[in-house]
Amino acid sequence: MFQKKILSFIVALIVMCFLNLDASYARFLNIKAYGAKADGKANDTKAILKALTLLKDDDTLYFQGKFLVTPEYSIQNTWEAAPVIFNLPNKRFTILGGSTAEFILGNTKGNALSIFRTAFCSTKKIVIKSIKIIGKGNKGVVGNLIDGITVNGSKFGEFSDISIVDTKRHGIYMIYGASYNTLKNINVKGTNREMLGCGLQLEGASKNIFEKIRLINIGANGIDVNKWQCGGLYNCGNKSPYTQVIYSLGNKFSKILIDNTGVNNNTSYGAGGSCNFDDDYYGVNIINGSDDNSFDNIEIKNVRLNSGDILPKKSTYRAALRLMSVKNCTLKCKKIVNSEYVAYLQSAPNTTINVDYAEVTTELLSEDNSTYTPRLKVKKRLIIHKLTDFN
Repeated sequence: MFQKKILSFIVALIVMCFLNLDASYARFLNIKAYGAKADGKANDTKAILKALTLLKDDDTLYFQGKFLVTPEYSIQNTWEAAPVIFNLPNKRFTILGGSTAEFILGNTKGNALSIFRTAFCSTKKIVIKSIKIIGKGNKGVVGNLIDGITVNGSKFGEFSDISIVDTKRHGIYMIYGASYNTLKNINVKGTNREMLGCGLQLEGASKNIFEKIRLINIGANGIDVNKWQCGGLYNCGNKSPYTQVIYSLGNKFSKILIDNTGVNNNTSYGAGGSCNFDDDYYGVNIINGSDDNSFDNIEIKNVRLNSGDILPKKSTYRAALRLMSVKNCTLKCKKIVNSEYVAYLQSAPNTTINVDYAEVTTELLSEDNSTYTPRLKVKKRLIIHKLTDFN
């Protein structure tokens, strides 16, 4: 009798365990099960949209192959100039790419703000890993991708092993309180000068961690750290959720390579270059109250002198670093090569800049008229009289 009770208890315990496992079961979902062809030819946008709507917490959505995507099926919000292709749901999930997970922007009418945009101000952990985004921002086509990934105020996300190629504007755009995210092994190559495309654009993004970032052939600034103030593509109408002014504070960057900024792409964009009177030619640009940001082990090469047919043909200040109206920032640079100045400073108290090696025409340009002096140390520098024109 006693043995039967013990056996019944064990069976009941096993059943309870299975029920508990079933309740928290994390599904591994192959995107092909939702109708995606993954051949780079068939339009897989609808299949991906369908899969995203069915995601549950802790799911992994797996991509293997090449996925042609277009923006015409996306929903446009009233406060935005254009839709995004994939608005990610407010769930805790993973987008995982296989060895050849590529998202390719197809020829189509209309624009998209980005391929992936995280849920607005979500605190649920989203992971995007091992994917490649291929835009057409430098190809002169009608349907263009503006940003690769938009982190839309969301927190605790992990973004790793991501390549983004040929976006019309930014590689990754982090806005409106995007915080406590981790970005690692990120490669951005080719952003468009005509849309002031930065490799990484932070507007109101704080306490994020960036590690092993490579930004090559960037149209404007390699990394731009700025405050959020709605306007432009995110208008402040009655229906807009983007109402606050938010500053970018306390971000940490390490192992950063920025090679070739201020790139002359082409004049295919409708504005014809007329929007480019902003002197965005910096490797790193930290402005407008973006305090307490730190950079370690940075390498900046080829801050471009000439933008060809796109105005302004020559930037007023061609500096590897620009800091304006910020404080308590620290920058440790391994190497700065082929830039006119190490830094352009405008009101940057308690700023420390350490450079192991600099190959520039002038050590420091500062228009800071206040009583404090930012600290600049260059261990070894070579002052050259003429920079190479990469145009």
